[in-house]
Parts: sequence; structure tokens; C-alpha cells
Amino acid sequence: MSDVNWTSDEWFARECAGEITEEFKAWWVSYYGVPGDYGDVGDSTAEYFVRCAFAWRGWKARSMSEGTRQ
Repeated sequence: MSDVNWTSDEWFARECAGEITEEFKAWWVSYYGVPGDYGDVGDSTAEYFVRCAFAWRGWKARSMSEGTRQ
């Protein structure tokens, strides 16, 4: 699906990687690319996963909210 190794960042793997959906992964990569797009330097890779985690939490909250309205 993508060149992102969702478990390469220890913190992200522990906090998010096991629960993110394929739909979210496809959306994220289509908008933000892969860590290598940012030079694949340690700090920028860590920042990539922090941003991804924030986006995932928002995505998840929105999905849960929409589910309760039905």
C-alpha cells in the first residue's frame, strides 16, 4: 500500500500503529507522503509520526462521533 513502516517509530508503534485503519493510512499517505519525502532524518521522521498520531486521533474521534449520531 505504501512505503511507510508504521512500526518503525517506537512510540507510534506502541500508541497508534495497531489501531489505524487502511482507509486512514491511504488518506494520510496521499496528503503527507512518506517519511522519506522529508529527508528521512531522525527528527523529521519522528515529527512525521507525531503529526500522524494527532491526525489519527482526530480521525478516530470524528468517526466515533458520527457513529453515535446514527
